[in-house]
Amino acid sequence: MKVGDLVKNKLKGAESPIGMIVEIKKMAVEDVYCNRWEYPDYIRVMYSNGDIEFNPTALYELISEN
Repeated sequence: MKVGDLVKNKLKGAESPIGMIVEIKKMAVEDVYCNRWEYPDYIRVMYSNGDIEFNPTALYELISEN
């Protein structure tokens, strides 16, 4: 997935509106022992009504442009 792709939230079922990815963030933190903890990519999705969601990428399905 990349910025500009159209996606639907899998958790909202068939009634989920189509949104556009406006940002992708890679999340990682380091603890005091220099252990690096990687988290799944998070994406910010904007819908036509102005709503914005910020969730892990795995919650979305890519909508084909064809």
